[in-house]
Amino acid sequence: TGLARYSAASTSETKLLEAGDYDDNKPHKLYLKNTSTTRTHYVNISIGTSGSTVDLGRIYGGEWCLVPWDGTEDLHLTQSATGIINEWMLFYE
Repeated sequence: TGLARYSAASTSETKLLEAGDYDDNKPHKLYLKNTSTTRTHYVNISIGTSGSTVDLGRIYGGEWCLVPWDGTEDLHLTQSATGIINEWMLFYE
């Protein structure tokens, strides 16, 4: 997808990737970095339908992760504070 930056104006759950936009059952990988310099600012990553997602984990300020994703469920982010800038890129087939 190319490197992108995302920041939510709220601390509500926000859909980052929609499953219908990518092929199902392919070995997609999501790179995500929390660029905050405040260590206690975190971004929670979850998967599923809005309102009933399952948490995958969280990354704190300055951390990054690589998440395997098969494209069958939506991916969501929830920020602990507004204004956190997240870098992300999806490698997909």
